[in-house]
Amino acid sequence: MAISIKKLTVFFITLIGVFLVGILAFSTYTIMTAPMEIFENIAISEESGNESADKFSLETGTVTDKALLEDYILFSRYEFGADHWFKSNADKIEIKNNKVVIKDTIEMPLPLNNECNLVYCFQKRLRFEKIPPIFWKGLIGIEDERFLLHQGIDFKSLLRAFIHDVMVMRLEQGGSTLTQQIVKNLFYTNEKKFSRKIKEMIIAVYLESKFEKDAILQAYFNEVIWGGKQGIKIKGLYSASLFYFNKKPQKVTPYEAAILISLLKGPNFYNPLGKSNRLRKRANLVFEKLVRMNLFPSGLSEKWNDKTWEKWLAELKDRQVIKPFRNNWWLSKNLNKGELGIYERYVFHNSVRKTLKGIKKRLPDKDIAVKAFFGDLKKKTQNYFYYSKYERSWEQAEKVEKHTLGSTIKPLIYSMLIELGTEMESEVETGPLTVKIKSGEWKPREAHKIAEPFISLSQALKLSYNRPLIRESINRGLDNVEKEMLKLFPNLMVPLREYPAQLLGTVEVTMEELFNIYRKFIIRDCTRDKQSVVKILSDPKETTIRRLVGSDFGNLRFFGKTGTSNNGFDNWFVFYEGTRLGVLWVGLEGARSGKDLKLYGGTTSFQIFKDFYLNSGKRFGEFTCTNLELTN
Repeated sequence: MAISIKKLTVFFITLIGVFLVGILAFSTYTIMTAPMEIFENIAISEESGNESADKFSLETGTVTDKALLEDYILFSRYEFGADHWFKSNADKIEIKNNKVVIKDTIEMPLPLNNECNLVYCFQKRLRFEKIPPIFWKGLIGIEDERFLLHQGIDFKSLLRAFIHDVMVMRLEQGGSTLTQQIVKNLFYTNEKKFSRKIKEMIIAVYLESKFEKDAILQAYFNEVIWGGKQGIKIKGLYSASLFYFNKKPQKVTPYEAAILISLLKGPNFYNPLGKSNRLRKRANLVFEKLVRMNLFPSGLSEKWNDKTWEKWLAELKDRQVIKPFRNNWWLSKNLNKGELGIYERYVFHNSVRKTLKGIKKRLPDKDIAVKAFFGDLKKKTQNYFYYSKYERSWEQAEKVEKHTLGSTIKPLIYSMLIELGTEMESEVETGPLTVKIKSGEWKPREAHKIAEPFISLSQALKLSYNRPLIRESINRGLDNVEKEMLKLFPNLMVPLREYPAQLLGTVEVTMEELFNIYRKFIIRDCTRDKQSVVKILSDPKETTIRRLVGSDFGNLRFFGKTGTSNNGFDNWFVFYEGTRLGVLWVGLEGARSGKDLKLYGGTTSFQIFKDFYLNSGKRFGEFTCTNLELTN
């Protein structure tokens, strides 16, 4: 039966209508289900910063590490970079070798606000007007010459890519515009699927209808991934300028911009560490093309020569080993208010990293960590807790996990003995000692041989001897000492006479507990006119760290006590310098077995403390026991 022309026409019109409705429905669904708010937030974002962070200064008469200060300035809100900062403050500083001496107080810029929410990632977004033209002009010239003309889809490029893919019989070229590329980076994966390509094109057209070209370029330069360096993912142009060239974006040269634009094609494929020849070849092609197109205000003489390439690659390799910018990433995630100032935290973390790096060389298979707790005893400021394991629970590390005290308990025990009538200048025998307990005999040992048969208790405290402390505790009555210890350590194993090793620090406490115990101890002990344990331990030239303080610290006065226990698994340093109380721990996390680690409080925790204060840009507190008030 013949079909009339009219019916056939209706059929095809209906078919076309269904097809168009289907396309419209698919497009609407694609747009509605895409996380469009991501692009909207990015496109309209303002340059932001952590304005709640405390302003701070480097104080007159202090010293800090030059390279460390340069890296801090690089990642700060100072607009012009480290070289400009040093020149601007030339009358306030003096550079001696690798140190910067602060001759006059300098107010410091705050750090950049890291806007990347991923772990080990750095991002700082820029408004379009702050993006140097060489970047967006260069990107358009290389990736999408008709970017300013099309509306999200370049049909000419698309047709060329289609013909190529048909010839090779696979999806190889996409003909993507910059708008499509940002859609793919934000919303989809790199998987080459036809359905993804259609969605990408739909959203690209939608974005072009809703946003101006500069907003799209702004989003592209802020969100694209430029690979990773020093174990940190580089997100956006600002980060790429810092990590690859140690420069703010506005200081990047045209040829350096060509290198960054070349890396966008594939940060791993063109990785300068391992693929430098490949990167150099592409960078030269990109640079020469952009010069020919008059998109770069430069001549071919700007191209790097062999020497420049070698120097840059050597610097990248050095930084990849040392990983200095890990400090800056860490600081950007730890700007909450607390006892340590911003630059102090930065320096302290660097001191920790140096110590851990040295330990790692000797103990590569051991999970060593650092914890610290700081507080001001004269001001009601917020305390500050530090933990070197960023990815783990800081609250548990501070309030739950317990560590064996070791010799850091001795000042506390001596303070109890004084309360029970001990005279610190009285002499006690130093020879071998046997204590009978139900489980057998306990013979406390010394870390070093003692030449003197008798020694004063104050000297025994300074040198952290064991036997004089045990003898005096027995003399004052272990039951009496036990009552005093239970006030500080409710979980003490009793009776003490059966577990006397607790007098030498086999007691376990959390970081928070030890800080609070020492806080109360120092405030109470400082009220004594005589026999103050804090004052006895206030001259570092006479204590266990006397060979470690050096000329810089030797003339300073501060209370300090090291501690080591469990074959070096727990290593401590507790200090009070007249204002700030600090508790530092370095130790093994996880399973504890095996040989002595050969780690000690003096060579780990104290060294962190020393390096920190030598470079913190903050004056050391004047040791005093006045104006301390015990509050709950």
